[in-house]
Amino acid sequence: MHKILLVIGSLRDDSINLQLADAIMTKLAGRAEVAELEYDDIPWVNQDIEFPTPQGVARVRYEVSHADAIWFVCPEYNGSYPGHVKNLIDWLSRNSDDEHNNVVVIDDMPVTVSGAAGRSGSRKMQAKLIELLDFVGAKVMAEPAVGIELPAQAFSTSELEITPEIDAAISEQVDEFLAFVDEQA
Repeated sequence: MHKILLVIGSLRDDSINLQLADAIMTKLAGRAEVAELEYDDIPWVNQDIEFPTPQGVARVRYEVSHADAIWFVCPEYNGSYPGHVKNLIDWLSRNSDDEHNNVVVIDDMPVTVSGAAGRSGSRKMQAKLIELLDFVGAKVMAEPAVGIELPAQAFSTSELEITPEIDAAISEQVDEFLAFVDEQA
């Protein structure tokens, strides 16, 4: 059974994207070991503190190195991904142990992306995040990808309605991603 880490790109307690991640976790239940990657304790990337590796970064890299795949579930901030997600990826794309070790934990890692956002349905975020993940050497499954266009009231209620269409899209992405991870193993 594969171990999949979910990276939730929203910091809000009542995050709509956290609700989407919960729906994804439900679909993965019994088919993969799933855990949420906690990364709120990692510092901003700064070469002055890179070595020795900060404790939070070492923990996150360890968790990623012991996973089989990563699923990013992110909101769209100004037509892109959140800055803290970029910071996480920056740390994951750098040498793991010391400046002479070329182990990069996200290299060749199977990844996929989903998100809920306004009118764009997170398409802009997904395109830019996929571009970044490809650049750092991850193996990206870009399609199918759940992208939910949120109605205006969702921003005041903080509730994600899982319609039959959204449920089917999540199921399809789960099936395809598990097959993709199998192919990469």
